[in-house]
Amino acid sequence: MYTLTKQEIMEALGRDATTITDDLVTTLNMIILDEPEIGNLISENFLNYGRILASGKYPIDKYLNAIKFCSYKMMNMNNIDSYKATYPKRHEKFRERYMDIEGLSQEEFDKKLSSYVYAVSSSKLVTTILSQVQIPTKILNMGLLQEAINTEATLMRSARSEIVREKAANTLIQYLGQEEENKIQIDAGVKKDDIIEQYELAMKNMVEEQLVQIHKGADVKQIANARTVEAEIIE
Repeated sequence: MYTLTKQEIMEALGRDATTITDDLVTTLNMIILDEPEIGNLISENFLNYGRILASGKYPIDKYLNAIKFCSYKMMNMNNIDSYKATYPKRHEKFRERYMDIEGLSQEEFDKKLSSYVYAVSSSKLVTTILSQVQIPTKILNMGLLQEAINTEATLMRSARSEIVREKAANTLIQYLGQEEENKIQIDAGVKKDDIIEQYELAMKNMVEEQLVQIHKGADVKQIANARTVEAEIIE
């Protein structure tokens, strides 16, 4: 089972030695060793989403617990089971209090527990981590996406077949239109570069205008020679 060193954590999170203590490293590695089926996933997620911790908004212990909860969620566990696995002592304390002392039934206890589970699952920290996990491939591969957009734009302007030109134009309108409607906001510093957003807006307007011209029978060569928008490809 792979464990982490203090230096690895410091390099991944960008935190100084006073923040990354030996106790933290020991705690993290104990979690890894105690969870043979998911320990490596917890350690990987702890480092992979370290930019959230590096923002300084959250204490390390809360970040670690949120990483554990999200890691169990990634294993297709529901919120309640993820909560139990993340906070076993807390769960047992609640069970003793509400069932053994107050005499609640299992159904009543589960209903009571659900409010605590919801507080964790809907917290800003957990939702931020999960939003990172769910970043669309098109954002992670923005360079390839831009290349595909450029290819479709070239076909729309210069293909010999009117069908090919119209199909390329419709493809761009469909993608860029959906992109405008379904922008994903990620509160973790992962945002599209402004130049990409400006490019997409300009491209959308140009494509719509040229498609109208094609339908009206405008000269294809004139459309092909129309001024295009240049944009830097983001790797």
